[in-house]
Amino acid sequence: MIYNEADFRTDGRDIFRCCSKDRPKFSGETRYLVIVPDRRVVASETLDADGQRISVCLNTQEFDAAEDGTILTMTLQIVSFAGLEVIHKYESENKIGLENLSKHLKSLCAA
Repeated sequence: MIYNEADFRTDGRDIFRCCSKDRPKFSGETRYLVIVPDRRVVASETLDADGQRISVCLNTQEFDAAEDGTILTMTLQIVSFAGLEVIHKYESENKIGLENLSKHLKSLCAA
């Protein structure tokens, strides 16, 4: 991910490019619609390739306190204009991101 702009606040936006580092094929924009600290983040995302819109996504992340930490519930509502491959890519990339977050948080707890 290459971020041209990052503004994490309600009504803020991120502008990014992604794919290979040498030739980022995709460009996107995330808009933060609702941010409730310690409770919820709702964002919309558009993704384009070669000047064409290929998907629109509504991403909701909810955080609930648990006895030994926090429960994260993540809901993605995706419309793909380029086939199921785009949806599968969203799923795999988010899974990788959540796994990396989990590893990072575990390393902080072990320190």
